[in-house]
Amino acid sequence: MNDTAIIFVMNWKYIRPLKVLLYSLYKQNSLQNIPIIMVTDDKRVLHDPFVRAVCHSIEFMGEEELAPFSSIRGEKIAEKSKVAFAPKYTFLKFSIFKERGFKRHIFIDADMLCLNPLDEELLAADYHVKAMKEVASSHFPIRAEDRSKFNEAKSLASVTRAFEPQENAPGTGINSGFVVLENGAISDDVFDLAISVASSEAFGAEQPATSEVIRRIPDCKFLEAPHMV
Repeated sequence: MNDTAIIFVMNWKYIRPLKVLLYSLYKQNSLQNIPIIMVTDDKRVLHDPFVRAVCHSIEFMGEEELAPFSSIRGEKIAEKSKVAFAPKYTFLKFSIFKERGFKRHIFIDADMLCLNPLDEELLAADYHVKAMKEVASSHFPIRAEDRSKFNEAKSLASVTRAFEPQENAPGTGINSGFVVLENGAISDDVFDLAISVASSEAFGAEQPATSEVIRRIPDCKFLEAPHMV
């Protein structure tokens, strides 16, 4: 996959999960020999020997770099989700939209695991955005969770749909834990759009905000990808 970079956005708590993820990608012979870019506001990540060894570059978000995020509204962020930089930390994911000289950005949450070889041909398909569909937790209640919204038919349909790629205007939310961007979805203008979206409306988390940003990318060609990790 030429002209491609893998991007991680994380703090020190995800260093060990990152090691596991990278090992799982290696075992599945997936996304190998692709430059890794680390985005972090945590100096422990910046100075970690493992991170420094595996990354092509580390983008440390100091006060100047964090300044554009200061206008993001956070009143809907759950208190339990807030950290020192909250609510902005989770919104650092918007940095995946910024130009870095690569044609394609692959973002992966560092706590994911690759259990099967990735379809790299599909990941390189000609779409501005490729991402998995968000599946509501109410579709799969566990233990003592509320089952009032559980619909077996809907749940089975969401699982079946997850196995095949579908061309689809992104009217529904995406799972922003695995996103592939290229061409018109990577630009400083799209990054500015993301900041504007999250500054003009309060979101409870980064994921719905990212979904809304993708909806607003002009002429965005979107592929709902199957669950691959």
